[in-house]
Amino acid sequence: MTYYVECTHTYDTNLNSGIQRVVRNLINLSVSGGRRPVVPVLIKNREFIAKPDLLLPPPVARGEALQGAERPAWTARLTPMLKNYIRTVAFTFRHFLAALLPYPPLAKFLTAPRSHFGLSWLVLRVLQPLLPGHWGTADLPITAQQGDVLVLLDASWMWDIWPAVREFQRRGGKVVMVIYDLIPFNYPQFCEEALITAFGDWVGNGLRHVDAVVSISRAAGESVKVLLPRLAPQRRQPPCISYFWLGSELDGTTAAGAALPPELDRVTAGGHFLYLYVGTVEPRKNHAYALDAFELLWRRGVKARLVIVGKVGWLCDAFIERVAQHPALGSDLFMLNDTDDNELTALYQSAHGLLFTSIIEGFGLPIVEALQKGLPVFASDIPVFREIGSQGVTFVDLDDPDSLAVAIGRHVAAGAPRLAVPVAWLSWRDSAEQFWQRIDNCLAPQPDRSVLIG
Repeated sequence: MTYYVECTHTYDTNLNSGIQRVVRNLINLSVSGGRRPVVPVLIKNREFIAKPDLLLPPPVARGEALQGAERPAWTARLTPMLKNYIRTVAFTFRHFLAALLPYPPLAKFLTAPRSHFGLSWLVLRVLQPLLPGHWGTADLPITAQQGDVLVLLDASWMWDIWPAVREFQRRGGKVVMVIYDLIPFNYPQFCEEALITAFGDWVGNGLRHVDAVVSISRAAGESVKVLLPRLAPQRRQPPCISYFWLGSELDGTTAAGAALPPELDRVTAGGHFLYLYVGTVEPRKNHAYALDAFELLWRRGVKARLVIVGKVGWLCDAFIERVAQHPALGSDLFMLNDTDDNELTALYQSAHGLLFTSIIEGFGLPIVEALQKGLPVFASDIPVFREIGSQGVTFVDLDDPDSLAVAIGRHVAAGAPRLAVPVAWLSWRDSAEQFWQRIDNCLAPQPDRSVLIG
């Protein structure tokens, strides 16, 4: 049995937001751990391409750049560019010829994927020894065997994967879909139109076809359970639904000795009480509510700083302009949009509290990151935060910014203490082990129902 794990988006983008952090940690720990045969796969030309032993490096820290000797020359990039061009031309030509000569056996021969007998299969085996670097060897698609498992771990809604998924199942493989949340489906007002369409198609196809769904919290799994009858009413056997929890460590390991940028010195200087809001700036994160609460605090003379940490996302132009024009910007209000994990570690070590007032989340990584570092959290009262924040969290009313202002004011009046003891949480290694246990349990003939949702 082989576990194939899809990680295309994280591999291509090298981003460091929530999904990418999960994918990178689970891939790296699973491939290097050696406890089961895990093979990362990438999506290319609507096929799953195996990349054995692939590890996903953490994003390059700010200020670190490739040295001149490490930069690939343009000639080193020529081969993959030429390779992709030839493949595109060949793909178009084969399908054009199949349409021009509509004889079903010929069309099947011309358009068969490289893993099946057909034109591509023959060409690769004739030309492969002559091609530079054996082009065909590295990029042969996976062929499922009975009992193999395909895990859709990454943001695969951006590709047409379902023909390949169904072929994997036809050959006896099982398919597991990881659903981080259903925000584009249930809260479209917080998302761009292209994501709503692509994600809706992906979720619908998944719930109709996959063998199991694993979510990143019980709350997220419960939302999948509610949606299932609506999107897959014809299924005789619904997919197994389970969940696991995410880890808490950041990738940064050198914060104590790092030369931090000047803006962090300005943020932490002056002995002010420091409150972070960590997360991509986008509507559902509800940064405006947090700023409303701090404006109330400043009017009451409370000495507290709000530091917004996260890249600029989507549908947030009005809030970004509000911050840019705010009279407290640079004194009591700061926004850091390009912070790496070393810098974030330093901020967690310097701060007095974390704000996380999202309207909806699948999990809430900053909460467990902060608690694990001894930082008290002020969070919205939503089910998933109750699930992961049983200690060290003060819950506030999202209908009333004064609820947060009062909670922060009381904390400041008490001297803004950090937690007496950091709240223990799963490591990423613990999370990976739980992840695989839940997948194996879902696919077992008699699963442990205590961790199933349904």
